Amino acid sequence: MKTGTILFFFIMALFLLTNLSDDVGWEDTGELTTSAYLLSISHPTGFPLYMIIVKVFQFLPLGNISYRANLSSLAATYISLLLLFGILQQTTGKRSIGFIAVLAFVLNPHVLLQSSVAEIYSLNLVFIALLLYLMVLSSESPPLLLNACHKLLFISFMIGLAGGIQPTFIIFGVLLFLSHLFDQKRGKGLLSIGHVPWLMLFLLLFLFGFSINLYLPIRGSHALIYHWGPLHNWPEFWDHISAAPYRTGYADSFTFPSPIILWQRLRSLLSIISSGSLTILWPLILLGMLTLRKYTNLKITLWAVFGLDLGYTLLVNPMGIKTLQTSLVSLYCISLFLGFGIEIMMRDSER
Repeated sequence: MKTGTILFFFIMALFLLTNLSDDVGWEDTGELTTSAYLLSISHPTGFPLYMIIVKVFQFLPLGNISYRANLSSLAATYISLLLLFGILQQTTGKRSIGFIAVLAFVLNPHVLLQSSVAEIYSLNLVFIALLLYLMVLSSESPPLLLNACHKLLFISFMIGLAGGIQPTFIIFGVLLFLSHLFDQKRGKGLLSIGHVPWLMLFLLLFLFGFSINLYLPIRGSHALIYHWGPLHNWPEFWDHISAAPYRTGYADSFTFPSPIILWQRLRSLLSIISSGSLTILWPLILLGMLTLRKYTNLKITLWAVFGLDLGYTLLVNPMGIKTLQTSLVSLYCISLFLGFGIEIMMRDSER
C-alpha cells in the first residue's frame, strides 16, 4: 500500500473517531450495549455474533462501556471503506477513483450516524462488502487468494456466520453465493462441482457458521439479569431467531402497502440515499449503473443487492426509513456505481 493511501485512510480513521459518540444513541443502541456487556439475549433475532464482537470491544481500556460498543460500529465501517477502495482498485486500477468513492460514502450523514453508535448494520455491511470483494478477486486469472472451490466453501461459512448478526443476511448471502457460482469466467468449472458431496460440504459449512446462534439457548439457560427469553426449547429458539414476536405484534406491517404509501416510503428512502455528498454526483452514479460494457457480472450483482435492500426496507422494514436504520447496503452499492461512472467519464475524456 502506497504512502498516499496509508495517509488517506489514517485521515479517515481520525474523521470517524471525531464523529464517534461516547454515549448510547437512539432506539436499540442502549439495549444492544447492555446485552453485549451482560452477554445476555437482546430482542429478536438476538444477534449473537454481534453480542460477542461488541463484548470483545468492551474489554478495551478506552472510554466508557457505551464508547467501546460504539467503537465496534466504527471499526466495521472502516473495514467496509477499505473493501470499497479495494474493489475499485482491483477493477479500475485507479486509486483516485477509490478515494472519491470512499469520501462520497463516508460523508453521507446516514453512514456517519450508523458508524457512531452501537447498531448491527455496519457489521452486517462488512460481510456483504467482503463477499463483493471476493467476487472481484475471482475475476482475476489466476485467483489471488483462493481457488474457486475453496472460495465457495469459505463463502458458505461466512453466510452462516453472518446469520448470527441478522438472519435476513442469509437472503443477501445466497444471492452473492449464486453470483460467485455462475460467474461467467469460471461458471462452467464451478457448475461441474455441483454434485452431492460438494453441496453437502457447502451446507455443512453454512450450518457450522450458523451454529453461532446456539449462543441464544446456551445463555438463555442462565439466570441473566436482563434478557429476552426464555429459550428453553426448540420452538422458543426458532421463534426468537425468526422474529416471530414481531410478526405477531406488527402483522399489519407485513401486509403489502397501498401504492400511495409505497410511493411515500420510496420518496423518503430516496431522499436518504441521495443525501449528503451523493446529491450532486447522481449523473455519474447513473452512468455507472446503466453502462454494462465492463464488470458486467459485478454490476448485475450490485443491481440485485441494491434492489433487494430497497425492497426489504420498503416492504418488510418500513420503520427503518424513519429511524435511519437501513439502506447502508444501498449506499454502498451506489458508491461502487459512482466509481464505475467516474472511470467511464475518465476513459471517454482520454479519447
